[in-house]
Amino acid sequence: TMPSFALGLLITFKTQSGYERYIEARTLWEHLLRESRSLSSRILLRIPSQQGAAPLSSTVFDAQRRALKLVTSFPVALKYHLTEDGCNPHIQLGEWVSEE
Repeated sequence: TMPSFALGLLITFKTQSGYERYIEARTLWEHLLRESRSLSSRILLRIPSQQGAAPLSSTVFDAQRRALKLVTSFPVALKYHLTEDGCNPHIQLGEWVSEE
């Protein structure tokens, strides 16, 4: 009975520590997504758009689009870097960061 009690405590401890790590990772991931959305919003608000009063140069517009694509592709790239799929050569990130 004593070994089974010790084993039960060990399993409970491992389960709780695993769940705490999961909750912490989920909290950090939500924070990353929230900050990415916030940065994208700031880019859209601070850089004038094509519909503004003064004509916008294509260089500024292209830089705005490129910055938004980089910000939105960062969480995707980080997810693949941190998971087993990070070493998968078949994953296509081109749609997230293409120049078109």
